Amino acid sequence: MTTRWVSSPTILKILYMTQLVLSVSAKNNYDISTNLEPISYDLQFMLDKFSTEDEKNFNAIASIVIKAHETIDTIILHASSNLLIDEVTLENETKTVVWPLIFINDDETDFLIIQFEDNLKAGEKYRLTFYYKAQLNDNFEGIFRSFYLTGTAEEETKKIWFVGTNFKHNRARLAFPCFDEPSFKAFFKISIKHSNDYFVTSNNQREGYNYEEWDPNLWSIFNKTSKISTEAVAFAVLKNFILTENECNQSVVWSTNKENPYVKYSHYFNNKIIKIFEKYTNMTLKDIRLKNIQNIIIPSYIKKNEIIENFGLSIMWKNSDHDESNVRVRNKVEMAMIITHAICKNWFGYYISPKWLNSTWITDGLTNYYQYYIIDKAETKWRLMDLFVVENIQKIAFVKDSLNSSIPINYNIPKLGKDSTKLFEIIANKAGAIIRMISHITGDNKFKKNIKNYIKKMSFRASTSNDLFEELSVCPKSKCRLNRVMLIEVFHNWANTPGFPLITVTRDYKNNKALIYQEPYRIDVNTNRKNKYWVPINYAQRKDDFINTTVTHWLSPDYISLTISDVDKNKWAIFNKQQFGYYRVNYDNQNWQMIIKVLKSNQYQDIHVLNRAQLIDDAFNLAATSRLNYSIALDVASYLHQEKDLIPWIPAFTGLLEIHKILVNTKYHENYKNFTFNLIKNMMDSIGYDSLPNDDYLTEKFQSLMISFACQMGFNDCHEEAPIRLERWLNNSTIYPRPEDQLLCVGISYADEDTRQRIFNKSKEMMHGQNLVNTLLRCRNKNISSNSLNKLFQRPLAQSSLQQILLIVSDEYVDINIVIDNLIHKFEKIKCTFLTTSLKLILDDIFKNIVKKMSTQEQILKVCLK
Repeated sequence: MTTRWVSSPTILKILYMTQLVLSVSAKNNYDISTNLEPISYDLQFMLDKFSTEDEKNFNAIASIVIKAHETIDTIILHASSNLLIDEVTLENETKTVVWPLIFINDDETDFLIIQFEDNLKAGEKYRLTFYYKAQLNDNFEGIFRSFYLTGTAEEETKKIWFVGTNFKHNRARLAFPCFDEPSFKAFFKISIKHSNDYFVTSNNQREGYNYEEWDPNLWSIFNKTSKISTEAVAFAVLKNFILTENECNQSVVWSTNKENPYVKYSHYFNNKIIKIFEKYTNMTLKDIRLKNIQNIIIPSYIKKNEIIENFGLSIMWKNSDHDESNVRVRNKVEMAMIITHAICKNWFGYYISPKWLNSTWITDGLTNYYQYYIIDKAETKWRLMDLFVVENIQKIAFVKDSLNSSIPINYNIPKLGKDSTKLFEIIANKAGAIIRMISHITGDNKFKKNIKNYIKKMSFRASTSNDLFEELSVCPKSKCRLNRVMLIEVFHNWANTPGFPLITVTRDYKNNKALIYQEPYRIDVNTNRKNKYWVPINYAQRKDDFINTTVTHWLSPDYISLTISDVDKNKWAIFNKQQFGYYRVNYDNQNWQMIIKVLKSNQYQDIHVLNRAQLIDDAFNLAATSRLNYSIALDVASYLHQEKDLIPWIPAFTGLLEIHKILVNTKYHENYKNFTFNLIKNMMDSIGYDSLPNDDYLTEKFQSLMISFACQMGFNDCHEEAPIRLERWLNNSTIYPRPEDQLLCVGISYADEDTRQRIFNKSKEMMHGQNLVNTLLRCRNKNISSNSLNKLFQRPLAQSSLQQILLIVSDEYVDINIVIDNLIHKFEKIKCTFLTTSLKLILDDIFKNIVKKMSTQEQILKVCLK
């Protein structure tokens, strides 16, 4: 806590302020009072000195017009303790200065508490001005500084620094004192001082420039914004970037090389996705008060496919080594995904903002869902909505949400930090899954209409869960089988309850009935959780049943079980059609056997592809938690030798590899290896190891997963193909290694000394060679990995790049001794790259990963002594 007295205090004032701060901290109340509101901000940032290595400091002035709704003598707003405030002034409407007595910065809540000698009167406006210093952030938060590298393999690389903003999720307070909650909206006027060889772009139109003859620096001044929240403020200070626009100026791209193929893809997907989304929502860019969508493409060799999303202005990192010839379909999909996510965020995160932090799930959930949904409409061959189920729900949401630490999506994350960022990611995936479930409950057409009404009703307002559910609950009872009041209760139940259910179906074959029982699903089966859910039920017994996902029954939290009649005893029954519901399903043994029988037959496609994926995922996970015998799970998977669709293979690869890890050092592994080889052999023969120019996205994706699986399982095909692939790569300058290229990694692991030298020579020829380094680090050859790590630390690295590398080496297959030795020997360089706070956070993650892999006393002593 930082305290500064501006004038001499009385004992009573000291006691009052001390009590105020203690009461705020004790309550853990992170919300600002509504006894006043911000009307407008005038922000001046002096960013003219950041282009040198050691200069991170900047000066700033933040002037806020506020209106008091009550008579008060204390103002509470947000400011991070990294803001070094020199002076605070308050002027009333007659320009009379009201001097502050004291201001206190509470580190726990980020509250800046300012007390004045005189009261602020209800109904009057005041101008609150701060003069302060701060540092540019190195962790991509607040106003951050980073760099990209220029030069070729033959030239010495040079750092070019730039500045960007990331104010979402309470990060504006890192840059300026403010009312940093999404519900507080105001007008913003922004001015930025910068070197004349840099330029500034913002999500608002430029008003003009200002400069003094004696000063070589410029002021870029921007028009006043519409009413927005603090997290919607965005700008970037750039050097050597080129502007390209599309014909209607809706898409603007800044890049260092206009020939970069991602410039073209950025325009293509911006145009396509904006049109689809405008039509879907009945709201244009102009309606949400944006002139265009701007993408800033930063050349990068490690921090790829990442994006910082701002209102109308996003910063993304893409590999500039790529030209059109080596851009895969996968690269285009990744580009489409990050662009679509950013575009959706403009509607669901800024045009409509969450009222409180526990409402951010609405923004993140809708954006997560529509990111897949909209691209699925734009590029149907990519099958993004099918992939949403196996990748977003099964692989991420279910895994995170089955831990004892799971949280509800309607969760109030009070304070910004490393843990809060992870929680936002978990909430986004689960919320997206629940949004998809609601769309199936109401039907896609009704859901679309309800979303349009929600957007229209909440435009430029702050939304809560209840606001969303009021609109989404509009559904005929004949369709949803519950009235509107009950549907709202259902939706709140899913938003406020952590985890998800497992339903167990026990059939009464004699009476054509099925008993449905629910329990909370946890990996730890001994956890005593009593959460109950409103579970939407439907089931299929023949091929045509899977098309309609209408809910036929509801299992209420008030009842332990539900009995369903008219379940044909002679047919298999599969519950949760197209896995529309956010839950797992187990069956009695006889029903499992009936399902397995049809899977093994040539009618296996009678079961919907998403349910085939569901059966595999549920079976492996139920077996892993001792809820199902592994013999049933493997029997379910045994049909895969005839499966030609990628979707069921995604959970299959995951489940089969988990069993491989259990059996790898046992006498059973060879038989298991033969079993898995026979499953995948047909697909391996069909697709092969070489990608073709006309391969579609799913073929390319399956091939990558298949090769990785084959190499991890140790199949002979992989070991025979690996040296061929390595030799081809060494002799062809146009082939770029992928970090996940297991074939290349296996080839490197068995390379002789001459081949190793050729590999490192090859890396010098490549522009920064970062993809190669990532691949080498994952290889299990000690010499290769150690040399790669040494080469890595000799290069100029941004903090984000070094962070990613450190996490790779501590979490992948690198020899743990190499990791420990390099961390110790290179510790001073690591220390110099990171800020003190960032260093602690990243080292926490690294050493957690290292500790898991340590097995000797010598290793433990090395780490502890350092």
